[in-house]
Amino acid sequence: MIGPAESVVMDANTPYVGAHTPLVKLDGASPRGIQQTGLVVRKGKPYLGRIVLAGDRGAKIEVSLVWGSQNKRTPDHFSR
Repeated sequence: MIGPAESVVMDANTPYVGAHTPLVKLDGASPRGIQQTGLVVRKGKPYLGRIVLAGDRGAKIEVSLVWGSQNKRTPDHFSR
């Protein structure tokens, strides 16, 4: 989780798939969201991924693949 514990809840009322979907409550001033650690990414191997987002118009969204202790971002960094 990124941000305070109450900023990410599991939504069982309108899940995207399955019984529940993570719902990130934004406040506009500080980063909030989810992160995944422990993924293995091998050099030279192609990967395909998908992220599905829904939200209010005007919300600032940033998705990145970050690795190592320096938090370097890949060239495929996406921000909107």
